[in-house]
Amino acid sequence: MAKDEKTSGDGGTTLLILKGVTKIYGEGDAAVHALRGIDLTIHQGEFVAIMGPSGSGKSTAMNMVGCLDVPTDGTILLEGQDIAELEESDLAQIRGQNIGFIFQQFNLIPGLTALENVMLPMVFQGYSSDERFERATELLEKMELGNRMDHLPSELSGGQQQRVAIARALCNDPDIILADEPTGNVDSKMGRDIMTMLSKLHKEGKTIIMVTHDDHLATYAKRTVYLLDGAVVDRLKYKENHALEAKKEKKKDTKKGEKS
Repeated sequence: MAKDEKTSGDGGTTLLILKGVTKIYGEGDAAVHALRGIDLTIHQGEFVAIMGPSGSGKSTAMNMVGCLDVPTDGTILLEGQDIAELEESDLAQIRGQNIGFIFQQFNLIPGLTALENVMLPMVFQGYSSDERFERATELLEKMELGNRMDHLPSELSGGQQQRVAIARALCNDPDIILADEPTGNVDSKMGRDIMTMLSKLHKEGKTIIMVTHDDHLATYAKRTVYLLDGAVVDRLKYKENHALEAKKEKKKDTKKGEKS
């Protein structure tokens, strides 16, 4: 595996291991190699950023880490268990118990209140109605949404919706918080607030894995993993590619300006 920009100082127990993970969509000439033999180890209590431009494979990597998909080849060990060999029903159980998701698009259910959205995942984990209510209320108050619990998502701002999504991600006390471009649909101030919340969760002991293309967001993480064309690369190669792409875009803009 290529050396990361920042090394982990957490020294926690190994939580997640990807060994030679490959993902291919389609067959023959139409095959798309989304991941090309990724190796990655994440320890309990780390805050890791997975960075890459569009098409780099970071979303596919997120799906692998989040048990939303299985690899074409390779091994994914979550707390020592190979999730690549599990059935969908088992993967769903792992997702519910071990992983909390924070999506760029929030993914709240429109017809449910903030409180009901946070309570819903607990239904599938056997919590009683009183336990669901108490836990969801506690989390929403922690997110400073105690006075908005009875509001529908459409009645909340983007930042408030994302805080509901964070509360929902925490409801089953998962080992891993998986954040996909968590500030993508909020303003800059709310983006800072959300990243502060994630940093606080990390300090409280949660393992945070954040997928992003934003250099600034990556500074909140303790370690950064770079992806290009479905493979892990070192920081230098990533920056060189970024500079090359920026140069190409500038050249395109110059040509457009000349034509106009």
